[in-house]
Amino acid sequence: MRTRASIVVLTACILGWALAGVPAESKASDKTAETPAAMPARRVSPIALDLKKRTVSFSAEVCQREVMLEFMICRTGTKEHESILRSDVLPSHIHAGLLAMGLTRGKPARWSTGRDGVSRFGPPQGPELDITLEWTDKDGKKHKDIAGAWLKGVGKKKLPVPKTWIFVGSDMLSDNTYAADINGEIVSVSNFSSSLIDVPFESSSEGGQGNLQAEYSADPQAVPPVGTKVKVTIAPRDGAEKSPHARILLEIDRFGRMKIDGMRILPGDLRARVKKFVSVHSDTLAVIRSDAQTIVYDIAEAREELSFAGVIETEQQHLTPEAPIPPRSAEQAQAELKRWARDFTRAEHLLMDPVKQARSVLKEIDRELARTERMKALWEDYAAQLRQAIAKHEAATQPADNKNQPRRTDGK
Repeated sequence: MRTRASIVVLTACILGWALAGVPAESKASDKTAETPAAMPARRVSPIALDLKKRTVSFSAEVCQREVMLEFMICRTGTKEHESILRSDVLPSHIHAGLLAMGLTRGKPARWSTGRDGVSRFGPPQGPELDITLEWTDKDGKKHKDIAGAWLKGVGKKKLPVPKTWIFVGSDMLSDNTYAADINGEIVSVSNFSSSLIDVPFESSSEGGQGNLQAEYSADPQAVPPVGTKVKVTIAPRDGAEKSPHARILLEIDRFGRMKIDGMRILPGDLRARVKKFVSVHSDTLAVIRSDAQTIVYDIAEAREELSFAGVIETEQQHLTPEAPIPPRSAEQAQAELKRWARDFTRAEHLLMDPVKQARSVLKEIDRELARTERMKALWEDYAAQLRQAIAKHEAATQPADNKNQPRRTDGK
């Protein structure tokens, strides 16, 4: 049996790679991986990870007993008004613990495009989990329930009380923050695409983002009093690590560079890498996240490679530009200069200082010029080596009877 200290250390170690497959030192050097300034400081409780018993446990407390629900468990300080339990644990720690047991994150409730080009809505799918709740009443008597026992179906759909749950896995945002750590969505009873864990069917969904019609409420006959401390234990079901339903994230930047779940990969290796993944998880969803300036050719090539690798479902995500895009034609430049001149003359009436905005454009132009210089050097070196390869090939394939004859320079 591992001690709590060793469990916390193990969790910290696997967090460097488990969430997106990125080594810890890579994240530390990535200047974009910063915690949002607006995110309030919160207490973080440890998880208890037992690899032998294949369980992840953490502490929670009852925050609601009679309420319409969107969540079974939320992070403290987020959505207690629509959840039975709240916890100080970080959802990303739970995610890492499940990955350490060999699970692969599943597919959230979503609209996605199949090979036939048709968009369809799909319920959450992925590794199946059991969730149990343990607590002690005021008389010292110990209790244990499955999580679904605390729920009542109340909607028109008359949905069943969930007996199993799906490891969806939330998502890594473009700034390398974990979505559920911010929004607090640990265990949902309504479908939310950014939840860590969801019910295994369509529930109060509208494009995977939830709506105003809840399908469950807390059962006051089953839920202990508000403030009761509860031990939550999550355990994968047998075979969960080989669930056919899984998700990968393919990121493509403006230069055609690729990452799969945070790990750099050469475009030529994409098909083999994904094919190996699909050999275990036959019903794979590939999320293609492209830079704001990624060229269409690279996205189309990636889609084709994914299809050849056996991926049957894809979803496209386009990132918005993080910086102003400089003009790309003389006409655009002239139009922008006229706009700046107009803004400078009425600067005192504008909410944003046009001079400050213009300076940010200049900084981006300097960055673009530096990128262009690097590309120029790359292409010049590439061109020189390609010319050498052509010359070497021509010299090796020149007919033997012509090798000793000087080449004509008059084109005859």
